[in-house]
Formats: sequence, structure tokens, C-alpha cells
Amino acid sequence: MTADAPASPPAEVEITPDLLRVLLRDQHADLADLPIRLLDAGWDNVMLRIGDDLLARMPRRAIAEDLLRNEQQWLPRLAPGLPLAIPAPLRTGRPDAAYPYVWSILSWIEGEAADLAPPDVSEAPVLAKLSAGCAPTCTSRRAPKPRPGLPALCQAGRHGTANGNTAPGHGRNHSFH
Repeated sequence: MTADAPASPPAEVEITPDLLRVLLRDQHADLADLPIRLLDAGWDNVMLRIGDDLLARMPRRAIAEDLLRNEQQWLPRLAPGLPLAIPAPLRTGRPDAAYPYVWSILSWIEGEAADLAPPDVSEAPVLAKLSAGCAPTCTSRRAPKPRPGLPALCQAGRHGTANGNTAPGHGRNHSFH
């Protein structure tokens, strides 16, 4: 059973390793036999580790599905031009009878969660490159409609990460919670 994140709204769907295994067997069978463990539950998503190299990001509330679709659209476009690894989806999952929302499979990025250890002044060059790398993509493409997430931040003239609370830096895990 997934635990709700502290001070977060209750989950609308229970996300467990067994649920993910069912989804993987149906949609990504080559991953279905890898070990799966619950990693973290955030405000909108649950993160489950798949083997040593992958992570599943699954909405726990309906309101988060559009945010995840936004990430699926934009993060792969942004990733090649950025000076650091970001958790761009490698694969996507579709809703089905067992689970009502889209979901993503990401690369595991080793490191420390940036929202738990904010960057220091020595990381300013990386932050500047991140901002510069984001700007051309955000200004040359339009999001289908303004909504929370990276394109909305860029359209508003702000450059950051998809949920606004994970800052880039060296050796950090940039998975979004």
C-alpha cells in the first residue's frame, strides 16, 4: 500500500509494486521480471524503482495526469540541450482496467534529491547553462495550452524544472517527486 506524502491530499488510487508488475507484464513485458520496490510518494506521484536502472512515475491523483503528460511531451525535447541529466521518460504507460492514468518509465539518476540539498554557489555555472538550454526550446515551441509544469514556467519567462522544487546540480538525483 502506498502511503500519502506528509500534508498531501489523499491518493485516489492505490499504487503498489504488484500493480506496477501487472502493468509492466501487459505493456512492457521485458521489464516485468525485474525487482520492483516502492521508493517514494509525493504530492501527486508515486515513484517505484524497477531494477537498478529504472524508475516508474505514476500519478496518485487524477489532477496529476495532465502534469505527467506535460512531462512526457516536454522533457524529451529539453533533455538533449541541457548540461545535466534530467528524468526524461524512456517509455510511457497507458491507462487500463487496473490503473486509470498515463505513467512513465525513467532512467534512474544516481545522486541526492536536489530539493533536500539545494545547490550552492559553486553550481551557478550549471544553473546558468540549464537556463540557457531551456530558453530556446521554450520560446520556439508552444505548449498545447498553458498548464502547470515546465512549458508554463518557460512561457512565463521563468526557467526551472517540471515541478518547481527540484533544482539542478552536480551529482543529484533529478527525479521529480
